[in-house]
Amino acid sequence: MPIPRKMNNIPSVVLFRMESFVNNDINGELYNRFTSDHKDILGAKALMDGIVDFINGINFPEPTVQYREFVHFDSEYETYDKEKPLYNIEELGSNEGGIADFYILIERRNHANWQGMIYFVEQEETVLFRSEVELMAYIVKKSMETIR
Repeated sequence: MPIPRKMNNIPSVVLFRMESFVNNDINGELYNRFTSDHKDILGAKALMDGIVDFINGINFPEPTVQYREFVHFDSEYETYDKEKPLYNIEELGSNEGGIADFYILIERRNHANWQGMIYFVEQEETVLFRSEVELMAYIVKKSMETIR
């Protein structure tokens, strides 16, 4: 089964390539279509931080809630032109490896949560999620199944 067609046209898709699952935590690499470099991921928090940095960098999807900041911090994330991706979705992380690949599409950021779709390549399974917690629970569940 190919990558869901919906993921081809939305810029906020990332590929998480899991390299290991040790002590119930994930490690791997995070890829996006706008840079040739990947980001090393050491743990679930790093995955969430990597995704939020990316979607903030392309400013898509825009959050429906803006948090107040009383102290201004300079942006720590790289910005990208969402109209000019360097790669097609199929070219993400083209060097194969790892034990599991997850394509993650963030469609909306409503009520301080992410909503979207995740595609688990090895099982050709697509699942919708309504929050970051559901996203992480799915990745951890599938990771545990994969290493058994």
